[in-house]
Amino acid sequence: KYFERDTHLSGKNGITEASLVKSLSTKSGEAIRWLSKDHGVPLSVLSQLGGHSHPRTHRAPDQKDGTPRPIGYTIMQHLEKSCRSNPRITILTNVQVKSLMKSERTEVDGGIRFEVHGVRYIQSEASMNPNHIIPAGCEESGELSERELTSDAVILATGGFSNDHNSPDSLIKAHAPHLLGVATTNGQFATGDGVKMASAVGARLIDMDKLQLHPTGFIDPKDPGNATKFLGPEALRGSGGVLINTCGKRFVNELDLRSVVSKAIIDQQDVYPKANGAKFAFCVLNEAAVKLFGPAALGFYKDKQGLVSKVADLDGLAEHIHATAIMSAADSNKTDTPSQATIKEQLTETLSAYEKTSSSGKGAMCPTTKKSVFPCVVGSEGPFYVSLVTPSIHYTMGGAAINAAAEVLSNHRSSGIFGSRRPVARLFGAGEVTGGVHGNNRLGGNSLLECVVFGRIAGDRAATILQRQCSGISFDDWTTVQLREVREGDVYGHGSKVLRFNLPGSLQPSGLTLGQFVGIRSEWDGRQLVGYYSPITLPNDYGVIGLLARVDKGTLKDWIGSLTPGDTVQIRGFGGLQILRMPSKGCFMFNNTPIRKIAMIAGGTGIAPMLQLIRAALKQPYCTPGNISSLNLVYAAEEFDELTYRNILLQYEADHPKHFNLHFVVNNPPPGWIGGVGFVSEQVLSRHIQRPSADLLVVICGPPVMQRVVKSILQSQGYDMDRVRTVDETSSGPSAKL
Repeated sequence: KYFERDTHLSGKNGITEASLVKSLSTKSGEAIRWLSKDHGVPLSVLSQLGGHSHPRTHRAPDQKDGTPRPIGYTIMQHLEKSCRSNPRITILTNVQVKSLMKSERTEVDGGIRFEVHGVRYIQSEASMNPNHIIPAGCEESGELSERELTSDAVILATGGFSNDHNSPDSLIKAHAPHLLGVATTNGQFATGDGVKMASAVGARLIDMDKLQLHPTGFIDPKDPGNATKFLGPEALRGSGGVLINTCGKRFVNELDLRSVVSKAIIDQQDVYPKANGAKFAFCVLNEAAVKLFGPAALGFYKDKQGLVSKVADLDGLAEHIHATAIMSAADSNKTDTPSQATIKEQLTETLSAYEKTSSSGKGAMCPTTKKSVFPCVVGSEGPFYVSLVTPSIHYTMGGAAINAAAEVLSNHRSSGIFGSRRPVARLFGAGEVTGGVHGNNRLGGNSLLECVVFGRIAGDRAATILQRQCSGISFDDWTTVQLREVREGDVYGHGSKVLRFNLPGSLQPSGLTLGQFVGIRSEWDGRQLVGYYSPITLPNDYGVIGLLARVDKGTLKDWIGSLTPGDTVQIRGFGGLQILRMPSKGCFMFNNTPIRKIAMIAGGTGIAPMLQLIRAALKQPYCTPGNISSLNLVYAAEEFDELTYRNILLQYEADHPKHFNLHFVVNNPPPGWIGGVGFVSEQVLSRHIQRPSADLLVVICGPPVMQRVVKSILQSQGYDMDRVRTVDETSSGPSAKL
């Protein structure tokens, strides 16, 4: 819960999709074990990076000679070795993917369905020789070096666009032009090719203006104008390094969010000469901080790269800062550069104060910067190790939107009040090419974790494309399904959660019809528990089924409430109403009778089947005037905050008063309540549902007592009881969860 809180807090003012953050958190331990146990990646060093409330970032120890072991490269080495040892995997090198092969079609509800069938790529001339093998599924297209590779699925893992400054279709220019002149820690490869390809096939792009500046890109005094900076590791500050300006003062909590630290450096307005206007600060470590960081690791940056200078004492530090400040002032036309003596005074004051605070023990806090975590004691005693650091574009939080199954989402929203983004079929994404996890600012360490967590999810779901069964749920056998995501919050009502399960195949429909329900079962505390639920997703929602469940009441609350993404249950279809959709006639069919009016009476989580019906009826062509003409919903609950989706339902009624009629009934109403009070009564039904007619279907779901009372009232009012049904009415088997 702290991990999720930290991620949402860091990403504030951007999109941190709750289901994605939950997956990142709950599957992080499994990802670490998979890397370390299954693939031998050394992850023995645990550290706390900026913005994290606890140590949770795993990295590799330094090599024997003290050289830092870059964890991203190390992971890639181990996974590539694993891939190359598998004869079923073909790796193509010296190729450039140019576009995705796609098709599209218009659905009956007016929505557009995009589907990807492979990639087009260019083969490097260097690899074109008579012995070159064209992989299975590959065909020549046009010039000799251009090919098409058809596939059942495509996973984009192409990274971000931190170095896309100068391309004709530059994403930085399009979405963050104010950062065009800012250096980057990324190489020339980071031009967002995957993002552009996803957009070209109809993918939704989100948070494209959210680019992260890493506070500590090293400025190389020998080549200050180089637009690509060597990354100064987060561990410099995480080991106790402090940031100093040209006046000799600390000015920020070094362990704050990257965005906060970067802004603080920029706000100092210290410009390094001949560095294209780069704002900079001094990162200073003492011997205690170097010990934590690793002397050999620091030696790599100091001796091999020439990015760190050693000064003997406070005088040397003041001299170093003063000399740089004079150059900075000349380059930025400053006239108020402090003297070396003044800088030494400021250094003595700021480091002595910091020494006192950092040595005060637990609970200490810097009064200036509010820093409360002190990896080591840093004071005015040398020697000191000094580097020049500048905020540099390090990561792009935006990209192609994905869901918790790592499916890339379409830019086209489906119709209806519960309109959601359809996935681009067969297209998956993981890592920096995607958006929706990090929001406005990424926490250190979350990038590689995201790659592993969602890369594994993408691979798992892509592998399910081909299935022997046309539908995902059987009415004869129990099928194992995995929980994709848990949705909760005010919109779903107090005490309720939406559990979304992956069907066995990512392109499978459920196989149910409108109004049918399912059972789910699992072992819990030594017992086998079974619950019965009506889906809120539609039968033709591919690869997923969503169930609305109470987690604060009932005998199953502990089991249901404990389920987290990745858990598995068994599922089976059981029966219920069979309401057919007839798009050619613009109506539903029930028992061979055309239905153009629907009255729904729900109590508590009995709203679930009504949500499914409403979703279906509000899509084209059914919502067109003259087709399904009216939807009336009477929705009863004990407490107001138990009313699921109430705000969405209210908004739709306000937008479509002639088409949708909504009436809430609350037994314990809040102060100021002006809706229905008590229980569903004859008076409520007379006022708020349609009168009897040959094309009216009345659907009831709620506590058994409510169902019996409502049916009795409607029978007395002359309704045709063949079309007054509870959702659990079936020839055999259990009733739906009420």
